[in-house]
Amino acid sequence: MEALKDFYEFYRPLQRRYDLRMFYKTNGKEAKITIRWRGKELVKVTEENTEACFIRAKRELEERMKKYEQQIETKEKAQRAGFYMDKIRKSYAEKQ
Repeated sequence: MEALKDFYEFYRPLQRRYDLRMFYKTNGKEAKITIRWRGKELVKVTEENTEACFIRAKRELEERMKKYEQQIETKEKAQRAGFYMDKIRKSYAEKQ
């Protein structure tokens, strides 16, 4: 169950940081993993094999969180740029 260990090593820090919820269901035919954040479904995976299910869930969660981290980084850069522009405008207005 190396895939399970890899999945949890990746998932646990994200779970703590973003308060993620994971639901895992299995029956004789298939395994299902659903990961939610703030009520929204981030990842939903269904596979016949449990190990394949965890591998795919990890891969999809990595992709989703990478996009989210990029969005946050872009937003923070824009906020910093706006803050500095406000400071420049204010100092320019004081000089006038």
